[in-house]
Amino acid sequence: MTFDRELDVALAAAREAMGVIMHVYARDFEVHYKDAREPVTEADRLANELICGRLAAAFPSDGIVAEESAPSDPAQLASALARERVWLVDPLDGTKEFVGRYDEFSVMIGLCVAGTPVVGVVAMPVQDVVAIGAQDTGAWSIDASGARRALRVSSKRSVGESSMLMSRSHRSERLLAVATALAPAQQVLSGSVGIKCVRIASGTDELYVNLPSRRGARLWDACGPEAIVRAAGGRVSTVFGEPIAYQGPEVGLVRGMVATNGAIHDEVVATTQALCG
Repeated sequence: MTFDRELDVALAAAREAMGVIMHVYARDFEVHYKDAREPVTEADRLANELICGRLAAAFPSDGIVAEESAPSDPAQLASALARERVWLVDPLDGTKEFVGRYDEFSVMIGLCVAGTPVVGVVAMPVQDVVAIGAQDTGAWSIDASGARRALRVSSKRSVGESSMLMSRSHRSERLLAVATALAPAQQVLSGSVGIKCVRIASGTDELYVNLPSRRGARLWDACGPEAIVRAAGGRVSTVFGEPIAYQGPEVGLVRGMVATNGAIHDEVVATTQALCG
């Protein structure tokens, strides 16, 4: 099965959202807070509305769970995630970077079919670059001119020679302890889960770890990026090595996330499992 139409629609929606986001980014904007830790801006809300509208019009039978419009009722959320086909959308991943004007934020759209990510789009507005990936299709980077470049993970086979991506704004003591235990060749700071995973898919870096939490990353942070990493030859799992449970019932990445070039995945998981178990 191919997902060419799904990829085309998601790509077009992401490009439109990039324009909306950059329009807000170019001027002064207000910052509100969903809670003490999570900022939200007009760009988040406008991009969320645009993307969900485009997906709903093109695929009216599909479920859509997006960060700024996810059902607040746990039963409704669980029901939405349990559907055969579900779009998971983060309209602006890296809002803290957006607010701080670090230029490291992205639009992330992913499609899960029977709980497996099969389509992913990560659009980087400042760079005007979009990464796409689909099951049985491969992964690609598309620049502002429309030129495409195939993405493929690196061939490094040990963590000791690899580059580990670390969050610019969410580096806990627990994560620093995991990084110390893994002992990669270098650590690289980056905003946005999507950007980190695109760097892995493109072979620039080799691994990223997001620790288990009910208050941190969500399924919409993982779905699109996972589809791209997998399409580029990499692997994604929880920190315990099993597939991420996209069909719920919880929206949080309660068992964490590990994304790698594939060759070092088992080595990374052996460490994360031991430290998080």
